[in-house]
Amino acid sequence: MPDLGLEVLLKGKNMVRLLGGLGVEQRWQLLDEYLQQYPCINRSQYARLAGRSYKQAVVDLNRFIEEGVLMRHGMGPSVVYARKR
Repeated sequence: MPDLGLEVLLKGKNMVRLLGGLGVEQRWQLLDEYLQQYPCINRSQYARLAGRSYKQAVVDLNRFIEEGVLMRHGMGPSVVYARKR
């Protein structure tokens, strides 16, 4: 079977499913494009957008916060993330 890499299988309005994994930079690019259209994103939306599990999504989002490009608003299940200005 040939390597299909990052071939897009399905691209909806708010969701991209990919065959193969995305690197952290590519995941940030997806998130950045999303945040150009919408003011914030929650964990489950990011997980669907980036094709990550819920736990992997939290790891990614925390990494972006540590890198200083994202900030967290709220607590518990109402947490949302926005681009840091």
